[in-house]
Amino acid sequence: MSTRNTPHVIPLFGSLRMRFGQRFQVGWSHLDANANMRNSAYLDVAASARLMYFASGGFSIEAFAQLQFGPVSCREELECFHELRLLDEVRVTLLVAGLSEDASSFRLRNEFWRESDTLAARLTSLGGWLDLRSRRPIAPPPALAAVLRGLDRTSDFENLAPGRDINSCCRSVRSSTQPSRADTK
Repeated sequence: MSTRNTPHVIPLFGSLRMRFGQRFQVGWSHLDANANMRNSAYLDVAASARLMYFASGGFSIEAFAQLQFGPVSCREELECFHELRLLDEVRVTLLVAGLSEDASSFRLRNEFWRESDTLAARLTSLGGWLDLRSRRPIAPPPALAAVLRGLDRTSDFENLAPGRDINSCCRSVRSSTQPSRADTK
């Protein structure tokens, strides 16, 4: 997959918001048996675009590792409108569709645009931040919260409650990394 960052900064209501996009070309490994882009490929490309955005804001994979926390996705909803096929050129954008006041919970939206400016697919992800030591949800550092607030908002943006749906997601992450009672006997 070839990719290229294409960040754009646009003024919005006196503050700077960022419209982040990444271009890629549909490759052989993205296809399903019907020669269309497979569902899990949309999730992979969207996750890469999100991580590229965080890195552009100073939060690279190395920074997350050093700070011992990272993003966790709890729910993802994919809507497909038009097929993407081998070698199609696609632009993936990133918008914020919801955010809690402390930025501990977020809803991010990736849109997949064909060259003809036709919306091919939309992926909405609900997530938060996981402390890698305690395996518990946390609020991000203020600098990362500012990076999230700097994204363009969707027309259906929603203020989220802190930890909304994230606590149950992180409980399942925590329990999957701890031995069961049967394992300790």
